Amino acid sequence: MANYVPNIAEQLLLDVLIAEELDSAELRLFVANHTPVAGDVAATYLAIEAAFGGYAPQTLNSWTPAAINAGGAAETEETVRTFLATGAGLPETVFGVFVLDLAGDLVYADKFATGGITLAAAGQTVSYLPKFTLSTT
Repeated sequence: MANYVPNIAEQLLLDVLIAEELDSAELRLFVANHTPVAGDVAATYLAIEAAFGGYAPQTLNSWTPAAINAGGAAETEETVRTFLATGAGLPETVFGVFVLDLAGDLVYADKFATGGITLAAAGQTVSYLPKFTLSTT
């Protein structure tokens, strides 16, 4: 017989994950057309991290409390984060984001569904809403 994890337990587990891993994690951008896979590690993305002028990782510290979404999974989200290009190192095409915890371990990566976003001039931006879903089903 398989274990059954109720929604409330998923929510409690995600609250622990927020406190222990997601709070103070860093949001970063990657610039290769790479599709995230289960075997990826931090080095996978650090090798393809953005380097345009004005780019810097952003600390994630505004996660919402875990809640059960319409699909029955525990979910949290952050505030929209925006990266601003200042001109140096352009053009550069951003294909997605990755999140590293304080220990430098990969927490998750997300490739943009719309394809790459090319930054060609100073003042252009890339925005992303960090979201994390935990489901045991």
